[in-house]
Formats: sequence, structure tokens, C-alpha cells
Amino acid sequence: MAASGAEARAQPIPGGATENYRRCEIETRQGPAKFWGEVDGKEQPHGFGTALWEDGTNYHGGYEDGEMHGVGQYVFGNGDSCSIGFERGRPCGKGLLVEKLAGGDSVEYDVEYDGRLTFADGARSVIKTRRKKKTYKECMVPVCAFLAGPEEGPCTYDHCVSVRGKLVWARPPRGDCSLFNANEVRGNIVIMLRGGVQFSRKVWAAQEAGAVGLVCIGANIKEEKYSRPIPRVSTGPLPPSEDLPPNLPPLSVKMPVVYALHRLRVMLQEGGDATIHFDSKSPPGCQSGAVFIQGEAAKLRNAEGEAEAQWSEADLSFDKGERTMVGSDGTLIPLTDKASPPRTLQCKMAGTQRKAMRECHVALLGHKHVTLYGFRLTFGDTEWSIFKRFSEFDALDKRLNALYGLPPAGLPPKKWFGLEEESLVRNRHQMLTAYLADCIKRPVLTLAHDLQEFCKMPAAVALALRKGG
Repeated sequence: MAASGAEARAQPIPGGATENYRRCEIETRQGPAKFWGEVDGKEQPHGFGTALWEDGTNYHGGYEDGEMHGVGQYVFGNGDSCSIGFERGRPCGKGLLVEKLAGGDSVEYDVEYDGRLTFADGARSVIKTRRKKKTYKECMVPVCAFLAGPEEGPCTYDHCVSVRGKLVWARPPRGDCSLFNANEVRGNIVIMLRGGVQFSRKVWAAQEAGAVGLVCIGANIKEEKYSRPIPRVSTGPLPPSEDLPPNLPPLSVKMPVVYALHRLRVMLQEGGDATIHFDSKSPPGCQSGAVFIQGEAAKLRNAEGEAEAQWSEADLSFDKGERTMVGSDGTLIPLTDKASPPRTLQCKMAGTQRKAMRECHVALLGHKHVTLYGFRLTFGDTEWSIFKRFSEFDALDKRLNALYGLPPAGLPPKKWFGLEEESLVRNRHQMLTAYLADCIKRPVLTLAHDLQEFCKMPAAVALALRKGG
């Protein structure tokens, strides 16, 4: 793809997140195209970008020196698409071909290209094998909600209500402009990559296409967990731009907008039935939640009975004061007046124990004993106690953050001296109790093997939690 002719017309667009981001026209092997994305010093595509041709053909992915290069998705004018690696504009290696059928269905193929021709020149796969029918794995993806409000404030989470729909990737994936696949997005939850343009433009593009929710995927592959500052969407007038309709009304956020870590993107299975819901007991200043993806094998049992079994204080309050929950098939189940709170995990501070270090198989210079902190856990009529060292909490915290990125209540600071002082032990015990109580109220964590093992959870309790209480 040669980018000749782009330099004279390439201008940074309002709402662009970086100085080297452009919207311009470029000349390509298959004719002129509109381009949104990153450019080099010669004003030719270089980095991540999107190209759109007059017949509806579009490409989203990597560029190098003006050519499609690296991993990308090529969407043909008839709606078929191929996700594969490119070398100097030519598809090569193994990839995925999706052919659209009448009625909205599609067929997937594993394909391989030899890298000799471009798609514009008629590249054909040398291997094409039909995949089995796609299945979706049930999973819960932890997310963090965006704040929304004017630049001068205040910002709120008022837009964070539960919604349900199929997961659909935006085209272009950064939501740089009006979405090419608005028909697929309408009534569903759209996924976008972070970067390119400001969050406000992404929200505008999603709402214009009729999405009911937006999941924005982080760009930093090294990001391990959610952290402050909390992402926000600025409402109000959008900066004028030639790729936006004229006289747009001020932006208001009318749907939930959430942020997911880059490493969790593989769990967001396109086409899967999903529900975005939120945790009413999030840490101060943060609105955490999850995207629940329904698995193929999930079957709804007794709807009202399941609602009664799964109701808890962590459930959301929705419009008109009604309480609902997410059923095992992903549907929202209204809770009747008869629904009563079921058994829930509770944690209280118990006593402490001191043991010789040799009994605990640990060694700490200058100390002969180690403190074990006690906790009494209850689940309905079931009650049991655990005793844990601080180092065990530290290891658990690192493990949960690595797997889920959730920001639970913080652990007390590490100390090397004065570990046997009564006031230090008491304060540390209180903070560890708050930490454990925060963990066990989160559905995502209570089903995690690491937390269940840490709590020495009885098998009957673990089974009841998997069934919803």
C-alpha cells in the first residue's frame, strides 16, 4: 500500500489522542481509501490504523512504511473477513476466515496463505479447513467502570446500569469514526481498543451505532491490575471535525462504559451472549463490575428459586427500585417480595496464636515466634476457623491481583521490627479482617480456587457457592 497523496491532506484531527494520529486519504493498490491511524515522518501509515475503500472493503491492523504489515483483519466488501498476519501488504501464514451466510449466520475456516499476492491481486488460501461450530466458554471478566461528566465536574456513575447483548468488535476497532458495522452493533455490547481518539469520541461512535454498552480494552500489555486514576468520559460538546456530522448535540453518556485490562481481551468472545453488571459494594471512589459471558451448556433452573438462592447485598439496584440478578443463562431475573437473602459468606475477627518459627517452617532474623491471625468464617449454619500468617495474606493478594486485577481493600504495610507489640498485632488483625471480608463478598473471587483454598472452604460450601448460594 503506497501512501502517495496523503501528505498534502493529512492533518491531525480534533479528538486525536496522539500527535501522529491522522485522518486522511491515501492511494493504495486497490484505489483511493480513507485512513484513520498512526503515520510516520513521511505522513504514510505506520503503526496501527484503519483503511476504508468505496466498496465497503476495510482493513484494521498494523502498518509499516505505508503497507499493511503485522497482524490485522481484512474485511471484504461482501462482509467476509480474514484475520491473519501481513508482510508488505500480502497475507501470509495461518489465519481465520469467516464467511457470512444468509440470515446472519457465518462459517469459520482455518486458512493458510503463501504470501505471494495481495487480496487486491486475488490472493487465495493454499489450505482451507472448516472449523467446528463455535462454542462459548462461560466466564466472568472483571471490569472497572468509567466516570462520566463535564470537564469541570462533577463526574458520576449514573450511566452504570446492567445491560445484556452479544459481544461485537467495533470496526474500526478503535472507534475512530462512525462504525462500519453499525448493523451488527445495534442492540449489542461493542468492544473497542483504547487509543487513537479520546474516550468521548469512542462513546459517541458506539451510541450512534445503537450499542447498549461499551467495553474498552486497555492498550498497555504490561498492565497487571486496575488502578487510579479512574478512566473518565468527558461529556458536553465534541470538538468539530470533518469526520463528524455537523451540529452534533452535546455528548451525554446513555449506556454503561467499562474498562478491561489488555490481558483479559481473549476472554471477551465475540458473538457470545453477555451481561454487564456492577458491584454495589465497590471500594470508595471506584465502581467495579464484571462482564458475564454465557456458556453453551448453561441452563436455567427454577428462575425464582435461583433468584432466591443467589440474592445478596452485593446485587445491584436497577431502575424503579427493582432488584434483579444474573441467572445461570445470563438473563436478568426480577426478585419478588418473597425472595429472601440466602446464606452468604461472613468473616469475623477471632483470636491470635503464637507459634515457634520452626513449627511454621519459617525463619525471620531476630525473631523466635510468628503470629497467626485467627478468623471465624460462616456460611449459613456452617462455621469454621482459620489461622494465617501475614506472609500468606501477602502471597494471596499478589495471586488475586495477577489473575483478576481487582482492587480489594489494601493490606497493612509490612513491618520488620516490633512484630510482637500488642498494638501492632491488633491493628494488623483488624486490617486483615477487613481485607478478607472484602474478598469474600466478591462473586468472582469466592469462586476462585486460590481464595477457597486459603479459606480452607468446606467442599459443601464451595459447591453451594457455585450453585449461587
